[in-house]
Amino acid sequence: MPVEFIQPEPIDVAEVTHAIDAALAEGAAMFDGHMDTVTATWAADTRPAWQRAGPMTVGADRVIEIKTESTPFVWVEGGTEGPYPIPKMGPHPRGLGPFQVGFVPKTRPGILASQQGGRFGPFIFPKRVMHPGIEARDFTGMSAEKLNERVPVFMQTHLNMARSL
Repeated sequence: MPVEFIQPEPIDVAEVTHAIDAALAEGAAMFDGHMDTVTATWAADTRPAWQRAGPMTVGADRVIEIKTESTPFVWVEGGTEGPYPIPKMGPHPRGLGPFQVGFVPKTRPGILASQQGGRFGPFIFPKRVMHPGIEARDFTGMSAEKLNERVPVFMQTHLNMARSL
């Protein structure tokens, strides 16, 4: 009985790389959507600006790097340890100026959403205010969990569309 060898078609590496990059771009767009949802009610001067690099090869991996240097986002994302004093800002001779005692945050830990928040209650004129700290929201971690579920689907879809596979 003769042995018959099956010669597979050669794989077009450029086409496979293009499919992987398309899947990564779809995942990055999903991340953008999550962060747009989280910061939907934030003021324009506190909304983070994102820098994107890639797709690029890092070691044996193909990646897209997304980062921000927005201080308010970093504080809310990672939290701050309180209590700590809020520094005096502005020309108020009697201390910090009018300050309302109640506050509802726009975001909550464990939720990829934003709501209307704000201050409420009577105004006081303190000489010093101690901030209680910010509970970490971990938006990027929650987004990463959702991306870990979806990116393999994106990857399979784009690889299936590659003609050389």
